[in-house]
Amino acid sequence: MSNDSNQITNSENSLDARALQFIWKRFCQKNKIPSIISLNQVVPLLRTLPAFGERYDESRSCFTFVAGNNEYLPSVALFNEFWQATIKEIDDLDEDSMEYELEQLEIDEIATLIGSWLRKNGKIKSTHAPLDDEEVLACIKHFYPHIRIDDNKYVFGISCSLWNKQKDIRDFLDDYLMLTDNQKTIAYSNLYRAYCREKLRTAICLANKNYFEKVCASLITESSFTPQH
Repeated sequence: MSNDSNQITNSENSLDARALQFIWKRFCQKNKIPSIISLNQVVPLLRTLPAFGERYDESRSCFTFVAGNNEYLPSVALFNEFWQATIKEIDDLDEDSMEYELEQLEIDEIATLIGSWLRKNGKIKSTHAPLDDEEVLACIKHFYPHIRIDDNKYVFGISCSLWNKQKDIRDFLDDYLMLTDNQKTIAYSNLYRAYCREKLRTAICLANKNYFEKVCASLITESSFTPQH
């Protein structure tokens, strides 16, 4: 992630022990050094340093920083702000059900949504993605370790208020079937191409073909049309 202060608006962010632990882990990984100091040792040590001690907020048990003055801090602050504002965890579905299987986002989709939300809210100035896929994955694993992630790519049991992935496809299919006079049989490939053409103009993200076909399959028992491979 770029630490160019012209790309990230300057705003004060808090850094609690959990976020500090994440930054410490990322620093050690990037510099290929063993993490031999525990978090319990790091926080008291930092508080003895003037640059950190004066930024420690006793009432909230956290440090405060300007977003643009650390390579790792913007990733942590921006990710957590996005997640708390837009992500809903869905924990009332059977993990073996189709409903649960469809309540998922991919890491690259989340990275795109983060960028869109931050730009819309004036928190970044750059048109480039503020967090890459690796950073998004690392943040989710650290701050939300209970969330299921398959193949370091598919994040299950969450939805985003910015983009209802499943509804986006269902709404497209409803409109498409009306325009094609409710054809009884339509090829998956034709449906997906039409979906991409339509949503490229309006949607924040596009679902991949595999997910698109899963939504189509879930509609077979709900409607009269039968998608073909």
